[in-house]
Amino acid sequence: MMVSPDFDSIKQVNILDREYWSARDLMPLLGYQYWQNFDKIIKKAMISANEIGLTTDDHFSGVTKMVSIGSGAQRKTKDYFLSKRKHQSAKTRRFAASRQYPQARRRETPSDTQETQEYPVRSAKKPL
Repeated sequence: MMVSPDFDSIKQVNILDREYWSARDLMPLLGYQYWQNFDKIIKKAMISANEIGLTTDDHFSGVTKMVSIGSGAQRKTKDYFLSKRKHQSAKTRRFAASRQYPQARRRETPSDTQETQEYPVRSAKKPL
């Protein structure tokens, strides 16, 4: 059985009380060993977000962090602070739209409510 990653354990909250995740913290939870590979994935995600109309600066904040290296010194490393985007299914969006715009709902027409009547089939032969 596969264990799902614990994203809440690495979640951070900014001064505006908004949740975000460090890309470098997410990287191993998503199965990436090398930053170069994960950085490419983040850049592709930024392009996709931009294509659907999201402001990438709101969801992908590029930052520089200082990290300790073996000698006790520090060096700069690239990171991203990533926000959480809620996903709605198409069905949920349609339901929300129908509640917001009731005139767009399908209206029942008289033909929808009329029952079909069955008539006896006439024989092609005339009775003798």
